[in-house]
Amino acid sequence: MKILFFFLIFLDTLYLKFPYLEEGEAILLKTKEYSILIDAGSIISGKSLLNFLKKERIDTLSALIITHPHPDHYSGFFFIKDEIFIKNKFDNGDSLKDDYFRWFKRHFRNKNYKRLKAGDTLKFGNLKIKVISPEKLGKNKNRNSLVLLINFGKTNMLFMGDADTLTERKILKKIKNIKINLLKLGHHGADDTGSEKFLKFIKPDFVIICVSENHPKGYPSERVINRLKKLKIKCFLTQKHTEIIFFNTGDKLIKR
Repeated sequence: MKILFFFLIFLDTLYLKFPYLEEGEAILLKTKEYSILIDAGSIISGKSLLNFLKKERIDTLSALIITHPHPDHYSGFFFIKDEIFIKNKFDNGDSLKDDYFRWFKRHFRNKNYKRLKAGDTLKFGNLKIKVISPEKLGKNKNRNSLVLLINFGKTNMLFMGDADTLTERKILKKIKNIKINLLKLGHHGADDTGSEKFLKFIKPDFVIICVSENHPKGYPSERVINRLKKLKIKCFLTQKHTEIIFFNTGDKLIKR
């Protein structure tokens, strides 16, 4: 196995890393030339995120994408903004009426910032990130999450942010005939995500749930976990696996 991973270093490989955070989620996509962070965890886990990025020897991010303005997805930014150079910043343009978000907006939505919406595409070498939701912002912050279809070679990964089952239904036509190799389930595996219809439709090879240990809201839902078991879909939780790592060769995903 070690020989295989050493060999992969010399290929055009995408590394996907889902670190365990005390609260919230962050996902690192890394190629030889680019490092992209999707979400930044919470202010509680900001130090852990910074340590994780330093361990990965990252001093520059090609992009930081914040899926939506909930503190467990954006506020870890305060810990990395002065330590990591961020070339490009993206979010969904949504807002919260509190001081934390006011400070975030001041530091995040300045230079090298762009609001994303459905139809937008970002390219980083052979890595393509297409926004498939939302088309417009509504009142529900979770449904406003950026839903990202990530393509690398022949593989496709779907990251749902905190989007719920209503969003899952809305995007089915957009991902028709697209093989989803990996699904990052929405809303930390809460009961309002991962409907049986959605999971059967996309038939992912792997499902990732980013969730902290002893989550105060009881995530992930036992019903969602049982549904994944029933459908025989391989599922990995950050609360159990500490750091989840995949190597993506462009032809297939390899779980480390």
